[in-house]
Amino acid sequence: MHPILFKVGSLTIYTYGLLVAIGILAGMKMALAGSKYRYISKDFTGRLFTGIIISGFIGARIFYVLLDFNSYYSNPLSIVKFWEGGLVFTGGVIGGTLWVIYAGLKYGVSIWGMGDILAPGLALGHGIGRIGCFSAGCCYGKPTDSFIGVIFNNPHCLASPLGVKLIPTQLISVGYMLIISYLLFKYLKSDKSPVAGVFSFYLILYGAFRITIEYFRGDFRGSEFMGWTSTQWAAAAAVIIGIYIIISKKKNFKKRSEKRRK
Repeated sequence: MHPILFKVGSLTIYTYGLLVAIGILAGMKMALAGSKYRYISKDFTGRLFTGIIISGFIGARIFYVLLDFNSYYSNPLSIVKFWEGGLVFTGGVIGGTLWVIYAGLKYGVSIWGMGDILAPGLALGHGIGRIGCFSAGCCYGKPTDSFIGVIFNNPHCLASPLGVKLIPTQLISVGYMLIISYLLFKYLKSDKSPVAGVFSFYLILYGAFRITIEYFRGDFRGSEFMGWTSTQWAAAAAVIIGIYIIISKKKNFKKRSEKRRK
């Protein structure tokens, strides 16, 4: 579509990089708005987000490079050129999660509470970032004859093959992530949402979607194991973890209720 937004002399502004930045800012704003629902200060949330951005970018880039290691091995300087496209969201989540765990243990803040306030913004930022993917042509879908197919013609975009209808997996992801962002934030504001509930549902909703959308992706997904890509296995793990958290939290709640009755 439009991988290059504009050029000013030798400076090139990529649409992908700009939209990823907008997604991060939007996600941060939503996290700040939701912090009061888990009694976490906005100041702490802002500082937390800085660490998440750095660790998330590192994780997302490392994951992408590992998927196509041979290409980057021959041209190592291209590893840092993430603005041209090439971030794996799953890797970003892993990197960001590790930082949240570190911050929670260091400052004594509820890790589950942080997960709850970050989940809606994470989905929002992801959705906006996927618009950048569509602009850059990365994360494209398989060829299709369907009316929903999109044709990429710009020689600078990453989609392949050019001039052929491809499933717009990026736009499908945009719609889905924006919807679950809204639903998760609405649930966060509800009095009925327990600590870790929002984060758990995010893991389940995103993981299930990612497993499914991977079947329609046409870009290189890395080597498969038992018919699934590494991203699908990571997404499946997210679903299992989300379900486990919900079940374990319910069990703990029942145990506490029984003790109070005694």
